[in-house]
Amino acid sequence: MTTQVARNLTAVPLELQRRPQWVVWKIVQRDGKATKLPYQFSGEPAAVDDPRTWGTFDEALRAAAADGFAGIGYVFTADDPYTGVDLDKVRNSESGALTAEAQSIVERLASYTEITQSECGLHVIVEARKPGARCRTRNIEMYDDERFFVMTGAHLAGTPATIEDRQDEINLLYGELFPPPSQSSQEATPPEHVELDDEELLQKMFASKNGDKIKRLWDGDTSNHGDDHSEADAALCAHLAWWTNREATRMDAFFRQCGLFRSKWDSRRGDSTWGAQTIAHAIARTPDGYRVPRRQRAGAYAISASSIEAEEVTFLDARKSIPLRAVTVLYGPVGLGKSQETCRLAAANPGVTLMATAEDALSSVLRPRLEAAGADLNRVYFIKMRRDGEEDGLVLPDDVDQLDALIDQYGANLIIIDPLTAHLSAKINSWSDQSIRTALAPLHRLAEKYTGAVIAVLHTNKQKGDDPMMRIGGSVGIGGAARSALLLARDPGDPEGVKGNRRVLAHTKSNYGQLQESRAMLIQPSQVTGKNGVVIATSKIVDNGPSDLTGQDLLQSSDNTGKERKADTAIAFLAAELSDGKPHAKPDIVREAKLIGISERTLERAMKSLNVQVKFEGLGNKRGTTSYWSLPQRGATAYPEEQF
Repeated sequence: MTTQVARNLTAVPLELQRRPQWVVWKIVQRDGKATKLPYQFSGEPAAVDDPRTWGTFDEALRAAAADGFAGIGYVFTADDPYTGVDLDKVRNSESGALTAEAQSIVERLASYTEITQSECGLHVIVEARKPGARCRTRNIEMYDDERFFVMTGAHLAGTPATIEDRQDEINLLYGELFPPPSQSSQEATPPEHVELDDEELLQKMFASKNGDKIKRLWDGDTSNHGDDHSEADAALCAHLAWWTNREATRMDAFFRQCGLFRSKWDSRRGDSTWGAQTIAHAIARTPDGYRVPRRQRAGAYAISASSIEAEEVTFLDARKSIPLRAVTVLYGPVGLGKSQETCRLAAANPGVTLMATAEDALSSVLRPRLEAAGADLNRVYFIKMRRDGEEDGLVLPDDVDQLDALIDQYGANLIIIDPLTAHLSAKINSWSDQSIRTALAPLHRLAEKYTGAVIAVLHTNKQKGDDPMMRIGGSVGIGGAARSALLLARDPGDPEGVKGNRRVLAHTKSNYGQLQESRAMLIQPSQVTGKNGVVIATSKIVDNGPSDLTGQDLLQSSDNTGKERKADTAIAFLAAELSDGKPHAKPDIVREAKLIGISERTLERAMKSLNVQVKFEGLGNKRGTTSYWSLPQRGATAYPEEQF
């Protein structure tokens, strides 16, 4: 004799009816299997992680009455206090008898229970949080987030009509269903850090026997796991546990980069989080992990020259002065057009350019100059950082990982940092060879990794002599680390002297062959059209043909000596002194400047060029007041370039 199942959606507990977490559903054939999928009331697919696709209980009832829908469903979320336990194939549809295990669970949980759509299963809903990451074992599933239950209102006789608080009971049941793995059957080996960088390790994972499966999970594809996001999380973590040799922090860092990552990862589960419990579960079931072959481990090893394939050096520019896979320095006196030259290079680049700038306003200076140079503005991007809710600039080497991600995201082949010293961390001393190399080394690695060019812009210093490389501002290590260097200076033959617009771009260093010929450059006034048709005056630098002048010629000219040279040195010195962002007493700065031959008057001119901020502390009269100097916040215009 078949028992009659009374379906009555009004029997659904009011606690659930009041929540706007309802969808409708229908059966869809997927890979030859009938699958219950959630839908919006409009007929579009719904998503269990997108509240915008849900609605109220009454709306769901009305929509379900329309053709094409089989019923209504409730979506569990981290924001509600409920957990659903799904007991499949535990009820005899004819007699209504339950299996012994199901009967025990129903009695222990003693909360609202209804008969499922198939009439062969049960749904028990309790007020509790699932205490761990696992969701499924045999024919029993447990969910408290990003899952929907088909609701029937077929209340199981003898169970409460309301949802009861059963946290302790859920904790005990979860522990029984998902016991920790036995340590006695196979003893886990101690974890050992896999000494490969993240990119190398990912490449090995994706190229492995299971690489296709791992890559699909990495990209957020849950189809191999019945579109069960939680099961996909656990599967990817199982792979990560082996490949990282069970290193939890590295597993977490990897997972946060993959397509499966969502806010649930950081949701609280008692004293832990969903992500931490998923990782712990994966590690507990991974007795051993990947170990790097000996020749790839940290420490000294040798490789034969014959195993290295010779490659031709390639360049960004036709004149072969800016090599790919390397850092190039563009340097010269303040205000002579280095910014215009970077815009010209960006315009000539057939690829994508990323620019980090700390001196020029984006809207009033850089965009007009890029337009004047003929750049495709859709292929030029400005690098910005956000810290503590505030916009900031790139800081090296602290932000190298974020820069790496941006290069990968936009496919950039040219990175411009203007000027380098304004983007250095306060921990980096630009006058120290050892310190500056710690900031430049990551840039070399990025250039090598992405077959791109990095251009670091710098100002010249006070050094005397005709060696161009000794004129690069800051430590000599900057010029030493760069593979190529370009000096932009006044043309000493310009009849208009310091007011003239003629420049020379000289190639002063190349690690890849002979120096290329110098180029005569000309700064020209230009105009572009801005918002509402406003005409904006700007400037551009153009190549005016070859020049016979060398870097030594430019440095020996009278235009690059005397006051101009002293001013350049004073600016470089003051920028370094104030690079930590803190206020410095003027008497201390003056004393240090005099030790290297910079007068107070020259220092004050440098202070104005740098737009230094001044604050006074003391008694309020001239004799009892001390002034404190500091650089403006990153992003303000500090070294004004010549504009037209």
